[in-house]
Amino acid sequence: MGVERVLELGKLYRAIGPLSFKIISGKAFMLGFTVKEGEKVVVPRTRTVVIKPLVETNVDLVMGTDGVFEEAKAEEEVIDEWSVVSETIFEEAKAKGGCYKVVVLGGVDVGKSSFSAFLTNFCLERGLRVAVIDGDIGQADVGPPSCVSLALIKRRVVSLRELSPDSMRFIGIDSPGTVKHLVIWALHSLLDEAISRGVELIIVNTDGWISGPGAKDYKLTLIQALNPDTIVAIQRSNELEHIIRPLCWRKVIKLSSPKAAKRVPFEERKSLREAGYFRFLKGSKVKTFKDIPLMYCHAFSGIPLPEELLSRISEIVDVPVTYAELSPEHLLVVVERDVMGIGEKVKVLRSVFNVGVVRVLKKGVERGLLVGLLKDGVECVAIGLLDSVNYKDRVIKVKTPYEGEVAAIAVGRVKLSEDSREVDKFRTSLL
Repeated sequence: MGVERVLELGKLYRAIGPLSFKIISGKAFMLGFTVKEGEKVVVPRTRTVVIKPLVETNVDLVMGTDGVFEEAKAEEEVIDEWSVVSETIFEEAKAKGGCYKVVVLGGVDVGKSSFSAFLTNFCLERGLRVAVIDGDIGQADVGPPSCVSLALIKRRVVSLRELSPDSMRFIGIDSPGTVKHLVIWALHSLLDEAISRGVELIIVNTDGWISGPGAKDYKLTLIQALNPDTIVAIQRSNELEHIIRPLCWRKVIKLSSPKAAKRVPFEERKSLREAGYFRFLKGSKVKTFKDIPLMYCHAFSGIPLPEELLSRISEIVDVPVTYAELSPEHLLVVVERDVMGIGEKVKVLRSVFNVGVVRVLKKGVERGLLVGLLKDGVECVAIGLLDSVNYKDRVIKVKTPYEGEVAAIAVGRVKLSEDSREVDKFRTSLL
């Protein structure tokens, strides 16, 4: 048992997790759904929920460490504004008769995930078949970070993190800057899949990259590719205007971010990513794959070089070479130990073999790299961590909870420790 508290009609209350409450008597509206007598709500850490009593309501409140339950000023919150917009979208989606698509835009920590959950609950409670596509590869809610995920909604949620992915696409890095094409492909692919499953409303929650070189074009291209019925733009002031002004050809609804919304510190965001990786890597065992294609990297796409050329490369880099492969665009070299003066030696190798990309890898450096296991070359059925690669025999060992067969392995640019801590990230593929 916690502390009993009376919620007065006409007032708003703010619950900041971790905490939980149970309705003893009365009913209240929150996150797009009505909580009734006997029902319990759990608000996880970093999540904020605004509660609007529909009658005088008694709750049994259990506080977690750092949890906050307080009265909120009406001017600080947007529950009524979000309700009106959700009602509009619901009516339009119901009238359309096909699949209605909504893309949610906004910067970091403005409430995109909260609004996506709000709209999801609102429309689900009114009978629509709803799906959410989580396109925020850095602060992923539905699937692991570095993936785009689809969830078919079966029940109301307080946080999108309560959902499990019904389908995933592997991106391999937690920032879209260098993989814009992959993110847009993944969003479109999952959109098509959701439509094929008979969904009536699809909500696409995007990442918070809205400024800086490439951000505007990325978001505009994303909108063109997905062609939504409605764009919901959530902003604190006018930080999205440079993106939404060119979108006058599409319906744009501007929403206010809650004034009380707090920015999540960098270290906490990092911890949430690591928890996301851990969630999808727990129970991992080493699984061996042989002669399986690798994607998003150079390895295994070239022709293995004979011993005489390995000896020639060994002379250039001045360390033993265990494997090398060559394609029209790359030379991959695996060495036994660190190469001194690597920069100059790479220049020599680039000239000798007339290629643009040269990778010189110390044996074992791939350990801990994030990978996606692809069932059909498209759908990511699980993530894993590279344990080892025998380049010569084309044997790959991956730590993963997945036990089935796969068609290909996509190699990411994030390296994690055994306990899913972030160790390193790479702008281009390491392999």
